[in-house]
Amino acid sequence: MKLTFKKAVLLVMLCWAGMKLYERHQAENVIDWSVIPNRTAEEINQEELLAFLPVWSDYVQHNIGDASLENDLPPQAEKWLLRRKWRPKRFFYVEQRLRVILKTLEQHQNSQQMISSLEQQLAALRARQTESGQYDPQAVSLASSIENLLREQQARLNVEKVSPQELSLVAPLQPVVREALELKPERNGNG
Repeated sequence: MKLTFKKAVLLVMLCWAGMKLYERHQAENVIDWSVIPNRTAEEINQEELLAFLPVWSDYVQHNIGDASLENDLPPQAEKWLLRRKWRPKRFFYVEQRLRVILKTLEQHQNSQQMISSLEQQLAALRARQTESGQYDPQAVSLASSIENLLREQQARLNVEKVSPQELSLVAPLQPVVREALELKPERNGNG
C-alpha cells in the first residue's frame, strides 16, 4: 500500500479531528470547582433543599452509587455529583439532615399530641381535687407523675437540635421530601 499525498493529508486530518474530539471530551469532563458551592453551614436553606431533591431522586433512581455511602463512593458517582454542582460530603450531609428534620417533625407531632393529652389529664385531676377540697395522696402522686411525663415530652421535642427555620422549611414539603428519600432504585430488565 503506497502512501499518497491525498492519503497522508487525509490521515493528518483524521488525527487532527480525533485530537479535537478527545480535547472536547476532556473539556466536558473537567470539573469546574468554582461553580460548585462549598456550603459548610449546619442548617440547610431553601435553595439547597430545592437543588437537592431532583439530584437525589436521579441518584437513587439510576443507581449512581450506594445511597448514603459517602465514604465508599465510587469515583464515577463522585464525578456525577460534582457535574451536578454537589460536593459529595455536603450532598450526603443534606440527605442525612433531611432525614433528621423529618424525624424531628414526626416527633413534634407525636409529642404535641401527648403533651396536650397530659395537660388535659392534669387539669382535670387538679379540678377534681379542688372540687373535693380534700388532700388526696393518690391524686398528688398521679399529678406528679403527669408533670414528670410532661417534662420528658418537652425535653424530647428537639433532641436533634433542628432549627425552627429548618422545621418551617421542610414542614410544608414533608410528603415530597419523605417520598424523595424513600425512592427505590429502578430495576434493570424485567424485574
